[in-house]
Amino acid sequence: MNENISLVIPCQNAGNELSILLSAIKTWESYPNEIVIVDSSSSPLEIKTDLSSFFELNVGILIFN
Repeated sequence: MNENISLVIPCQNAGNELSILLSAIKTWESYPNEIVIVDSSSSPLEIKTDLSSFFELNVGILIFN
């Protein structure tokens, strides 16, 4: 059975913590099909992790700010 898994990450003013979390996700043995980041910060979200590596793993990234 093929399962589609979405990882939803709610955050607010957590750019550094989000970067650490995304780096840790890259070390997992299996990956979600997509990562949805829902940010309620008043300022733009700054992610210091290279998101292109997720595309190489066939993981979609959606960011809602």
